Amino acid sequence: MDGEFPPASPAFEYRVEIGEGKSLKAAGEDALNSLLLDLGNQAGVEVTSRTLSEIKREMTSRTYDETERSVTTYRINREGFRAFFVKAGEYHERVRTSAGYVYRLWALYEVSDRRTFRPYIPEYTDRYGGDAFWRSALLPGWGQMYKGSTAKGVCIIGGEVALVGGLVAAENLRASYMKKINETHQSDAIRTYARNADTMKNIRNLCLTGAAALYLYNLIDAIAAPGEKHLIRRGQPFALYPVANGEYAGVGLVMNF
Repeated sequence: MDGEFPPASPAFEYRVEIGEGKSLKAAGEDALNSLLLDLGNQAGVEVTSRTLSEIKREMTSRTYDETERSVTTYRINREGFRAFFVKAGEYHERVRTSAGYVYRLWALYEVSDRRTFRPYIPEYTDRYGGDAFWRSALLPGWGQMYKGSTAKGVCIIGGEVALVGGLVAAENLRASYMKKINETHQSDAIRTYARNADTMKNIRNLCLTGAAALYLYNLIDAIAAPGEKHLIRRGQPFALYPVANGEYAGVGLVMNF
């Protein structure tokens, strides 16, 4: 979780629980047990392993729908112990311990004492739209590095530098040969300089074409290729993203409200 969630509202608070297990399911159960223990202690209720099993058997749920997304909100309603919570997201790693490999899972919960609280469920995307495009337009490869594709970005920058450098060097050599043609009257030397000047001209044009093609690829890749997943900023009212599938291709517009 990248820490950019909005602050907890009066309706709920965030809690992060850590669980471990031989499987992801076991790690998730461990994180849930940790949450229930914390909630019970906070409510002044002694929570034993038997109580945990009873609570999980009694937990009921309802479905919260928003923009075609479903989230399960769990309800605990026991004497002296009332809570509603939803798992907003999780992250896990497979780590090596002295006992062998285990899964370590961080679960982000939103907890409330109100049954009708409105959960905030973070959404992630691998699209960057115009943010990556204008960076690549200013400096080829910058947009790719901004999206997390550092190796690709470095290759694009290096390719552009090499091609532009080759273009400049070839043009300087071509100009030098043309100058030598004007400075001599020997026919053999003039023919040699002319051939060399034509060669440098072809190399210059090839470098120019390559630099332009790489720059165009850099722009297309910046807006169309996926990058690292990042949190969707709900504060942005509009977002453009590329669409491409077997039936059509184009640009989509998303409006958040």
